[in-house]
Amino acid sequence: MHRLLPLLLIAAALSAPNAHAEAVRLAQDPALSPDGKTLAFAWRGDLWSVPTSGGAAQRLTLHAGLDSAPAFSPDGKQIAFVSNRERSRQAYVMPVGGGEPRQLTWHTEGYEVEEWMPDGRGLLVSVARDLSWMRESRSARLAVLAVDERKVEQVLFDDYAEDGAVSPNGRQVLFVREGEAWWRQGYRGSRAGQIWLFDRDTQAITQIKGEATECRWPLWRPDGKGFYYVANRSGAYNLWEHDLASGKDTQRTNFKTDSVVFPAISRDGSTVVFRHLFDFYRWQPARAAAPEKIAIERVGDVVESPVDRLVLERATDVAFTADGLQIAFLSGGDVWVMDTVLREPRQVTQTPEEERGLCFAPDGKSLCFVSDSGGQTDVWKATPSIPAKYWWENTVFTLVRLTNDPEAESRARFSPDGKHLAYLKTRGDIWLADADGKNARQLIESWNAPEFDFSPDGSWLVYSQSDEWFNGDVWVAPVDGARPPFNLSRHPDNDIAPVWSPDGRLIAWTGKRENEEVDIFYVWLRAEDEERTKRERTLVKAREKIAKASTAARRTASTLKVTAPTPAVKAPMPAPALDDIHERIHRITIPNTTENHLAWSPDSKKLAFTATIEGRRGTYSVEFPDELKPKLIAPVAGTGLRWLKQDDQIVCLLEGKPASIPVRAAASATPSAPAPGKTSAAPGEADVEPAAVKPASGAVNTYSFKVQQMSPRAGKQRAVFDQCWQTMRDRFYDERLGNRDWNVIRAKYADMAA
Repeated sequence: MHRLLPLLLIAAALSAPNAHAEAVRLAQDPALSPDGKTLAFAWRGDLWSVPTSGGAAQRLTLHAGLDSAPAFSPDGKQIAFVSNRERSRQAYVMPVGGGEPRQLTWHTEGYEVEEWMPDGRGLLVSVARDLSWMRESRSARLAVLAVDERKVEQVLFDDYAEDGAVSPNGRQVLFVREGEAWWRQGYRGSRAGQIWLFDRDTQAITQIKGEATECRWPLWRPDGKGFYYVANRSGAYNLWEHDLASGKDTQRTNFKTDSVVFPAISRDGSTVVFRHLFDFYRWQPARAAAPEKIAIERVGDVVESPVDRLVLERATDVAFTADGLQIAFLSGGDVWVMDTVLREPRQVTQTPEEERGLCFAPDGKSLCFVSDSGGQTDVWKATPSIPAKYWWENTVFTLVRLTNDPEAESRARFSPDGKHLAYLKTRGDIWLADADGKNARQLIESWNAPEFDFSPDGSWLVYSQSDEWFNGDVWVAPVDGARPPFNLSRHPDNDIAPVWSPDGRLIAWTGKRENEEVDIFYVWLRAEDEERTKRERTLVKAREKIAKASTAARRTASTLKVTAPTPAVKAPMPAPALDDIHERIHRITIPNTTENHLAWSPDSKKLAFTATIEGRRGTYSVEFPDELKPKLIAPVAGTGLRWLKQDDQIVCLLEGKPASIPVRAAASATPSAPAPGKTSAAPGEADVEPAAVKPASGAVNTYSFKVQQMSPRAGKQRAVFDQCWQTMRDRFYDERLGNRDWNVIRAKYADMAA
């Protein structure tokens, strides 16, 4: 007896209720056996069955494909279903207890199984073989598919129909036309679902239900004299019964909120099953009782790991320090840092939520980003726990939340002196705060997200903003609010993505003109710079070259005494002269291409961009204002270009990898011959013929990496839900959100989403 006791305890533990059990919720596509005692359903991509009274579910299929829409045969021995295991959705049939499925269809456009025909020799299926320019459902047709032999399905009638249900005698078919998405509650209007009746003998089609509210999912009563259906007359979908002879409708469920969806009925009419909110319910028409929730559990080993383990080799965003030697990047939604030599990434954040929008402070000692951590989108700052060491030499980082409010922030970036931080809030308002997040104030109100840049002294902002007619213009505004924002571009076509030159004298942006042609535009902010002649500009270059050579010679000759260099005195940025500034806007026309990702050189003499010129994709540059023919820097095109003074390089994100492009070796462009019939540019424009260009001789450096990431799957799924919830909260056309308490909605669904 003592020897048997441990075995008995183990057996008791294994047979105990809820051992290794998981509640089955958010299942779909319920189907009932003919006697109503067994329920089949789709859950997590496979088919399952369970007694209608509830209990432990039995898995019927186990496949990487998505199995759905089970349907019991009239004799209860087989289950038909749909699966995409062969890419498109095809019909299959298998034994009721599970087993090897037999494929019935092979058409690449696929099938939807509605139910079995009463004689058990065919399936009622829905097929879509024609394109409908109005609605996808307009191309759907109902057809009968043979089960025991392979032949073409027989279309019942050549008109659109969905959600078909065959009468017990097989001679009539109920079906649905129109209808909004099943999950849209409370819709009223001309697109509401309608229930129709098709007579196979007379070929007559009759509308049975056509109202301002939805009517859908008809289910025949076993006597063939009426049917059940779902309608949303009270705002929430409920189950109703319709008598064909009298036309009388009777409400059978009385849910005040949420909806009855995916109803199914047994062939003997004893049981109806549907889903309400997250769970299946059972209703028996013969009993005067309310529907009962069906408690279903999955018992057994957990097949899916609760933790996702990934190997990451691609980044979605990147930021470099000013010397180009340290890199922060986003991969797998987390922030990582590394150097350009050792390339051993260190993980800065480890959250199931997403981080985005990296920006190093000008001194490289802190890093800002936006994070959804904790279900709230805010600006965060990271610093190394050991500031004396480089970023990549640290393993622990201090994280500080700079904003803390329900509104979502985005696109944070430091001012050039590092004293302030600008970011977007809600739909696109521009806010400015101290570098520590304090003293925040709104600068610009905007309904959509502007692209913006600081002036080199941080006293002005240039930004592109769309008006209520979706026209984008470039604006400038002082950060102290001393004067109202000024529309710089003033054009009915879109102007976007402005960048301010480091010397403060120029602003460049891209704009659309003449249909889809996108070009670079620039403006001199001072009239005297606009009026300089080419000789005057050449004279300045000559003086700079001689001064540079003289300085180098003095340094070489100085061998006896080393003295501290005199700090350079930086001239204050000239204030923009906005009077008549529109007359100083110039256009660089490069035919048949779209320029993107503008980046100024540190000396403000060149502007880099990405484009495809004469069929060649690459990174190009133009020199202001006299060398406006594009020069190919490298035959690659990254995103987020930034031109660094250190080593004269452009850093960017290139095909998912941090990268640097050397500039100093770029060859000069050789102009092509003018195209026949080419006209000269209009005033204020520079026509640029496509150039036969050579790439730089320096190789493009890509900084590859490989890191392992572990993240809880439930946390990721909750984060996805939170992003969707936030998008609806901030961007839905009705600011009142249909008079719903959106925070209550979040609390209701968040746990289930996870």
